[in-house]
Amino acid sequence: MADKRGSRLAKIEESGVVQIRSNDEKALIESQIATSPDFNSAKAGGVEEEDHEAFIAIPPLVQHIQKGWERARDDKNKGIRTILDNAKYRRNNEYTPDELSKIPSGSRAFNPLTARKCVSAEATVVDMVAGERPPYDFSATPLPEISDQTITQITDAVSKDFMERLQEDPSLQPQDAFEQAEIAHQLYEEEIHAEEKEAYTRMKKRMDDQLHHGKFVDAFKEFAYDVVTYPAAIVKHEIVNKKTSKWKGNKLVTEVSPIHSWRRVSPFLFYPSPNMKHVDDGDTFEMIKYKRKDLSMLRSNKGYRKEAIERILDTYGSQGVNAFEDFQRRKYSNTETEEQDGLIDSGNVVFDAVEFWGSVSGELLQEWGIKGIKDKYEEYDISAILVDTEVIRVVLNPNKEGNKPYYTASYDPSPDSIWGQGIPQKIKDTQEMANTTRRNMNNNINLSAGPQVVVNTSLLDPKSGDFTTIRPFKVWSMRSTGTNQRVSASDAFQFINVPNVVGDLVQAEQYLTQQADEDSGVTRLSEGNLNDSQGSAASTATGATILNENANRMSRKVMSGIDKGIIKPLIRDLYMFNMMDKAVPAVEKFDADIMAFGALNVNVKQELNARREKFLLLILQNYASLQNVYPPDKLMVLLREIAGNLELPVDQVVPSKEEMEGGKEQAMQQQIDQIKQQTEMQTINTMVDGGMAQDEAMQAFQTGQLSQQMQEADKQETQQQQG
Repeated sequence: MADKRGSRLAKIEESGVVQIRSNDEKALIESQIATSPDFNSAKAGGVEEEDHEAFIAIPPLVQHIQKGWERARDDKNKGIRTILDNAKYRRNNEYTPDELSKIPSGSRAFNPLTARKCVSAEATVVDMVAGERPPYDFSATPLPEISDQTITQITDAVSKDFMERLQEDPSLQPQDAFEQAEIAHQLYEEEIHAEEKEAYTRMKKRMDDQLHHGKFVDAFKEFAYDVVTYPAAIVKHEIVNKKTSKWKGNKLVTEVSPIHSWRRVSPFLFYPSPNMKHVDDGDTFEMIKYKRKDLSMLRSNKGYRKEAIERILDTYGSQGVNAFEDFQRRKYSNTETEEQDGLIDSGNVVFDAVEFWGSVSGELLQEWGIKGIKDKYEEYDISAILVDTEVIRVVLNPNKEGNKPYYTASYDPSPDSIWGQGIPQKIKDTQEMANTTRRNMNNNINLSAGPQVVVNTSLLDPKSGDFTTIRPFKVWSMRSTGTNQRVSASDAFQFINVPNVVGDLVQAEQYLTQQADEDSGVTRLSEGNLNDSQGSAASTATGATILNENANRMSRKVMSGIDKGIIKPLIRDLYMFNMMDKAVPAVEKFDADIMAFGALNVNVKQELNARREKFLLLILQNYASLQNVYPPDKLMVLLREIAGNLELPVDQVVPSKEEMEGGKEQAMQQQIDQIKQQTEMQTINTMVDGGMAQDEAMQAFQTGQLSQQMQEADKQETQQQQG
């Protein structure tokens, strides 16, 4: 057995998973293997000793990440995973398999209550970044106290200048020197302010470009779907290599350059450590799914361990890796690679990788071979990627403050956990009752549409045909009972009408809809619904404003949480990256605080739209008196702006400037024609009043008009000849 173990240890050492430098170390590992409780239980389960030896020989850093991952995975699977699954079903207007199994026969209609609330809230969240104004800005920090060295330099320069001036003008007094120093001090501060203003403009432009090219808005829109649907939503900041192709002369050149990028992380693939209140409170794990081709390409990337990746491909190349299995079981079940005819369906093989962000001791990093680790007792922030029992990449956290590249927010956050509540969870009970009501409504409509029929078949002649089919003008033959008692059709048939209770169910559904408004904070007013359930207050401008203010309370809370959890820390980290990037010119750098304006953008937009609509109403109500100072073309500008904000087809709803001008010319021509016609009628009426008959007057007018036209033609011809 010892020879077998020694042979296995030699293979382990050869593989590079662990280095065993002395016989004492070999003996120690053999002793650990022989006395390990895990090894004894593994033997009882039929596990080979070689496999358990491999487990014992896994480097401490790998074991540290594996244990953390399994704790985070198991903790999430206790409850959060079920909440995520249920939220996904409800957002898609679907029942869970468990719910379907409990629904008796009949309607399976689903009331889209959750989806409506989520869509409305999602649109509000997207407005945070969809406006013309960016969701952030800088605020320059107060000017620091001028250093003693700078004061000395200013004093020396002022003294030298004063002494030169004193030689030319002996009447100068010491007070003049003090005044000159004060002016120099003010000029220095003004220069600093000017430099900061220039730096602000340059840095703002740089960061706006970085957010644009890094697709931050796209990631945020996907985040908006998650934040209203799931207990938490996550955005990740990465630096990725982007390929760009450019023509240089007649040659197409491909260049690779690093850029800042942002993407949405699925809540299903994000695993924080247990009891974390904030993303930087502990270790976090993200599951990444690699295809065989993707994993193979990483071998040539900087920072990735080529040998470790190739060992994974050799061991699991045909079946992939499932991170939801314990690595011991996976190791035991996959020691032999099963391939059919030597062919691997690489397109369908998936390798679950776990990306770790957290702290480890310097001792573990020293053992792993990370350079620059001097203190084995200090905790270092790192990022590592684990596939099965192999760590294929380890790097120190590039964020100097140790912040992780994840940013999280919740629709209704919890102070004790990263996971809060989304809309599906907040209206869970209401949604279930609404579904029951909707199913009962459909069932009652079907049952009450016609009567239930009870048939006494003993009184019907079989010649009548199928008793289960009723149709107009069908003839029923009755059997003779053998007695003198007369048998009627009512003896053979009995009709039972099911009461129609749809009206009561509709009222119940309306009540549940109102309850969902209160539970979710998304009212029908915010959805654009101003029906009578909102009361008469919604029919007045002031009442609608008050109702809208109440409807916005929850949205303001949500927006503020997103500003705090996403916008501000994300922008601050990008700002810090630029400040520490040597490639960024010094003229762009200045000390600043970050301000998040996402919530303000939404509130300002809503307030601005309300004021525009009030202004339009004021103009329309008083247009008769204002049309001389407020012409139609200016009114059209206002109409087009408001129609755009309401997402109406602007070009179809509001006439363009060209259409307005064409309308003006047409109206003017119509007015000229009308005046001309009125003049003609007045002339003819004057002739009639003078004693001329109507027909003669008409003929005389036309003759005179013709004569006038001929005179005009002769006049024009004469002018042309003279010309």
